[in-house]
Amino acid sequence: MEKSRRLTPLGRIGLALAATLLVASGAARAEKCSFSAAEAHALASKNGFSFSCTVYHEESNSAAPTDFKVYDDGSIGCTGATPNELGPSWIYLNFFRRDSGLGKGWEIWNYDVTGLPHTRIGAGAPIRLITGLLGPNAKYELKVSNVILTNPYRKCDNFMNEAFK
Repeated sequence: MEKSRRLTPLGRIGLALAATLLVASGAARAEKCSFSAAEAHALASKNGFSFSCTVYHEESNSAAPTDFKVYDDGSIGCTGATPNELGPSWIYLNFFRRDSGLGKGWEIWNYDVTGLPHTRIGAGAPIRLITGLLGPNAKYELKVSNVILTNPYRKCDNFMNEAFK
């Protein structure tokens, strides 16, 4: 009598589990692509990313755009002074990914930040770096020197090649 080559139910479960673990381990090893902030800013418009700065006024519960700057050292960030008449404020450095074009699937992974103490909120997109509460007419500078992006579906060299088509 010939032995059957079909998997037993337990064998099928084991095979499915092994396949799931293989796929999951590949996604967990997503390549992290490091760019200087200046490179990231240059790539932004071509790849569905945008950076912006916002001042959020606590008492009026309102937000307004504020100065976004590319610094001589290649950093990007927010600089200025909080409005005197509106009371305490937070400064947000926003990173957004629009679901279009080459940006699809890429997420912010980390920032290297200098300047004000900050909190990172969000996962994927949007990401915001938020300063601590600042008093009226407080000068601020929040600078990002390096941006690390990750995408489980693309390699960094593909991202760079596609970005400059």
